[in-house]
Amino acid sequence: MEVFEKFESKDGLRMPSIQDVYFAWKLIPLVLFVKYFMEKCIAATFAKWLGVKEEPREKPPSVDILEREHRANPWGKWSHEKILALSKELAWTEIQVRSWLNTRRRFALPTTAEKFSESSWRACVFFFIFTYGLSVHWSKEWLWDIKLCAQGYPSIYHYSPFNLPQTFPLSCFHGSCDVRYEFALTQANRANC
Repeated sequence: MEVFEKFESKDGLRMPSIQDVYFAWKLIPLVLFVKYFMEKCIAATFAKWLGVKEEPREKPPSVDILEREHRANPWGKWSHEKILALSKELAWTEIQVRSWLNTRRRFALPTTAEKFSESSWRACVFFFIFTYGLSVHWSKEWLWDIKLCAQGYPSIYHYSPFNLPQTFPLSCFHGSCDVRYEFALTQANRANC
């Protein structure tokens, strides 16, 4: 048990605890609100000012059978037999079915302005995290002399508040950070065109 006693907070020394993670989870709604405001108001206005084009996207007419097929396979890799079966079921030509599915897939992709807004948000977050970390550690003597980092560890733990930067990756669990999915979807579209 004496191993764990070393990690208890005592004598004015603050050791990390599970409550630090709970604090980060409480900040997630605030981060999501700021993200929404940044993307929809600030970054969108900045994109228009820079001249980033907002491509008009055409939504195809709603066809339940094809919508189900698109949701089942959003990557857009349909076999020739599946296209023929859908064209027979709808009494459409094969070209009409392929055209509808391709139009629906392109409609689901983010526009250049939406990608710009997401990238602007990420750039601001990473810049904030960098400046926050620099400001927290600037006055520490072990930032300038790396040998001091290990002196007296773990009895002197160099604790710094990492809770705020921790909220950004945790907020990605919400599902609002899907750049990798969008990139993969774009690559799949290029392969099919």
